[in-house]
Amino acid sequence: MPPVDTQVVPVRSIRSLDLELALDPPVRFGPVVHGRRSIRLLVIEDGEGHRGWGEVSPLPSFSRDTPADADEAMERARSQLSGDGRTIAAWVECSDPDRTAPAWRFGWETALLRLAADRSGSTFRALAGGGAADRIPSSRLLTRFDPDMIRDALDKGWASFKWKAGRGTLDHDLHVLQSMSGLLEGRAKVRVDANRGWDLEDALRFADRAPQDVVDYIEEPLRAISDLSAFVRESPLPLALDETLREEESSALSELADVFVLKPTLTGGVTENRAWADRARETGKRLVISSAFESEAGLLTLLELALALDISEPAGLDTARYLVGGPGGGRLLPDGPVLNPGEVSSSIEKAVLDTVG
Repeated sequence: MPPVDTQVVPVRSIRSLDLELALDPPVRFGPVVHGRRSIRLLVIEDGEGHRGWGEVSPLPSFSRDTPADADEAMERARSQLSGDGRTIAAWVECSDPDRTAPAWRFGWETALLRLAADRSGSTFRALAGGGAADRIPSSRLLTRFDPDMIRDALDKGWASFKWKAGRGTLDHDLHVLQSMSGLLEGRAKVRVDANRGWDLEDALRFADRAPQDVVDYIEEPLRAISDLSAFVRESPLPLALDETLREEESSALSELADVFVLKPTLTGGVTENRAWADRARETGKRLVISSAFESEAGLLTLLELALALDISEPAGLDTARYLVGGPGGGRLLPDGPVLNPGEVSSSIEKAVLDTVG
């Protein structure tokens, strides 16, 4: 892929707007159930009528940065504003020199790339990598077992589900998965996300007793990442890693995975996420892009990035229906088993620019 961070852009102004969106129903992030989601929209300008935009939304309990970290990074960027152009890499590094604010880096680099695209008559997706496809399948998110929702999704063509396990007893989780298997009748696969909810014994017990033909992969099964090697040796299920990819030991531990799950808001800038995509291709890993409950503006960026990186696996972007409000009032992104950013990119971009003003 061509480099994205060598684009040169001048930035003359940075504007932002913080929004509080309701979560309906409330969603558990780590140990806490949240009824609201805080997001920040950025709009930058070059002084010549060109604009770029992005979203900065650290996720409580999962992001290593906070809104205060984003504030500091934004002020560092503002202190460097001038009519002089600099590379996107230089803009990103001067705002976050210690690389401690991944949500900021992602939203800021997105805005810079969109500004560069506006100046050159290109698109964010083209500058982020291009990609051949114009759409990507979506994986339906199940925060609980809902037979009616599953039947409805199957009727509408969904072929992938992501189910949050590890919140009740192991026997309960196995019972739910067996029930799900009966509903799916071979028409769809289930991604089991345990959110590091099990010890090694329970994780292996689940893997041994789970219906193998239903489970696509098991994501982050273990509380102790030191047990991952033992799990891989004995488990019949493919292993997906998400949080572990952001640990200090990520380089070595990632070799154990069959699937990389990227949450760009938590991973960092477009450049960092492209590096993980390149690594997945070089090592034969499957690659899934996943949301951190961003607004529809952030979800559009994730969708465009997934296509730019030539990701074909069903995307984990089925979170817009949990958010009430957002740029343009929300509900601009279609709710369906296949996502096409070309259908909504102009309307979501207009909503962002109009909302920030």
